[in-house]
Amino acid sequence: MIVEFDAADPRYGTNGLLADLERNQPAVVVLQKHDWAPDVEDSAAFFLGNPRLSDWLHAHYREFPSVDGFSTWEKTGA
Repeated sequence: MIVEFDAADPRYGTNGLLADLERNQPAVVVLQKHDWAPDVEDSAAFFLGNPRLSDWLHAHYREFPSVDGFSTWEKTGA
């Protein structure tokens, strides 16, 4: 997710994504870096730069080394 597509609808944008993440609690979250560059902000930068999404991620996940071009997070016990 790199833009707030149809954010007025609670099923979309940050609200919809956050609701889905809280409901399903994935074991791993993988954010791609440089996926849209140079056209627009990339997915990892958008997610980590969004206070609500970043706070959720940091509260429940820890980053671990992964392949180049990705930021990979695994669920913690929190």
